[in-house]
Amino acid sequence: MKRKIYFLLAMLGTLLISCNVSPIDSTEADETPLILQSYPSFDVEEMYDTELLPIDDKLIILIGEGQLYLDNPTPPQKSISIYTAREYPHSGYSLSRYVDVSPGNIEFRFTGVLQYFGMWPTFGPAGTSQMFSMSNGDYTLRIKYQFEEDIYNLEVTNEYIRLIPVDTNFTEPRYELYWRYVPGSFAYICKASTEMSYLCDYFSDTLLREIDLEECYYPDSGWIPYVRSWKDKHVRYFTYESESDYDHAVEILEAFTHNHIMEREIRITLRNWMNQRYGSYNFDGGK
Repeated sequence: MKRKIYFLLAMLGTLLISCNVSPIDSTEADETPLILQSYPSFDVEEMYDTELLPIDDKLIILIGEGQLYLDNPTPPQKSISIYTAREYPHSGYSLSRYVDVSPGNIEFRFTGVLQYFGMWPTFGPAGTSQMFSMSNGDYTLRIKYQFEEDIYNLEVTNEYIRLIPVDTNFTEPRYELYWRYVPGSFAYICKASTEMSYLCDYFSDTLLREIDLEECYYPDSGWIPYVRSWKDKHVRYFTYESESDYDHAVEILEAFTHNHIMEREIRITLRNWMNQRYGSYNFDGGK
């Protein structure tokens, strides 16, 4: 019988028992976070006519993990995204900021909302995102705009990242708890009509029969790095022993697509912790 590993919350939600992830004691970080990729990744003021506008609404903070290079699968790095609660009429808006790091500290200094012209019309917030290489431990996150400064504690562990408000006024966290990728994990996403939903279970049963997998469960609260189940989208999470196991799962998906999915109202997607994504649409001629 396949062993099921459960994510359990205890001690006010701070303890996580996960798939073969060893918990560590949280200590004050004495290393300087390494600044990696930023977004926007180009110099807006050099490429476009711009205008600096004031920030006139709350800033929302979203912590996450992602890949530095999408075409080169690597373990995910931590990211801090900050965006306006206000939405703007097109995509030519971003937050103008400077980022400084020191041992145990990350600081964002904002100068305003940068409007640049000549972009396509969409509707959404102005934002910025910065990726960091940072070890486990406790950090101080400072966010400054004009004469205001908001302060957070940022707790990084193997299992989660927690953003704890200390002194805040013009910012707020999207979530306070962010569950991390489990190394060697993937999400199985099946979107199907009611009539075809039995194939979702059939495919997962095939995976569990052919590959030594362990199933994982994320808590209902907080942010998770994979999508959640929603309406006709059924999602399950598994861990595997080696990357060759994930390659084998993709091979099984290809065969399953040809044998069971062609021309049917069902779509299956696999995405692992290094953002390697494969879907039944890759093998059915783009249905």
